Amino acid sequence: MSYYIDTDGIKQFDTLLQNLGAAVEPAAADALNDGAVLARKLGSQEIRRRINFKAPYLDGGRLVVRRRAKPNDLEAVVTGRDRPTSLARFAQGTPTFGRQRNAPRVRVRATGASRSIRGGFYLRLRRGSSIIRDENANVGLAVRLKEGERIKNKNEMVPIGGDVYLLYGPSVGQVYRSVAEKTTDEVSAQVAQRFAHYLGRRLDG
Repeated sequence: MSYYIDTDGIKQFDTLLQNLGAAVEPAAADALNDGAVLARKLGSQEIRRRINFKAPYLDGGRLVVRRRAKPNDLEAVVTGRDRPTSLARFAQGTPTFGRQRNAPRVRVRATGASRSIRGGFYLRLRRGSSIIRDENANVGLAVRLKEGERIKNKNEMVPIGGDVYLLYGPSVGQVYRSVAEKTTDEVSAQVAQRFAHYLGRRLDG
């Protein structure tokens, strides 16, 4: 008597493995890209819980999905702009130019009181290489130091001539790096769930 081993089941399993192998990397790339979108969204929320940024400001290219994953490059990257933010961005009330009747007030933290900038004043700054006009100028907040006055935090000031310094707050990238870890668990769970979803769809197709 002879015994024959049925290979049909093995062949089907081998086919499944081959299909699975071809589907894994595209499914992983799609899942990572969904995770990056979620990471950017949650990152924006966490940043705004800490710093007085407005959502449209962050959505305008300051916090972005810098790199999308591909099947042959399974890495997606979310980055925040590292350029320091003008302190004028955090102004309380509408900036006025010329002689200041009252010291400008700013609120950098999302919660808490605003603070006045003694000796501060607003000025119009060139936007790129264009001529400074009211409708296209950036707004800066500067301070003029008195003779013998010292700068407490040089990292937040840039000299623009004589004893005048432009004032800056934290960059979006700086704040994002400090809050990104808070989003890790939720983003990881989303990536795992979306990976299973995309893989199942590809195998069913």
